[in-house]
Amino acid sequence: MKRRITLIVLLCATLGGCKSMYQKCMDAGYPDAYCRGLHDGWASGWGRLQKNLDGTDLYDEGWEDGMRTGAAAAQRNSTWAASHWNHH
Repeated sequence: MKRRITLIVLLCATLGGCKSMYQKCMDAGYPDAYCRGLHDGWASGWGRLQKNLDGTDLYDEGWEDGMRTGAAAAQRNSTWAASHWNHH
């Protein structure tokens, strides 16, 4: 049990304090609609399609930004994993 708690604490620290993409965006002072779109777009970029089809222009802008950065992060992760595991 202690080992599991240590792992969770380390993961939270690594992932920026376990704040969601939405919360990080809000903390940075962006509008709510943009942050919701960014959060959904990021998830979509990682292959978990989420999009509010009745979104506002700000939501749509956030979604596009999140999708683009989420897809790039997923690609980097996939490339790293492939090269790491192929050499071991």
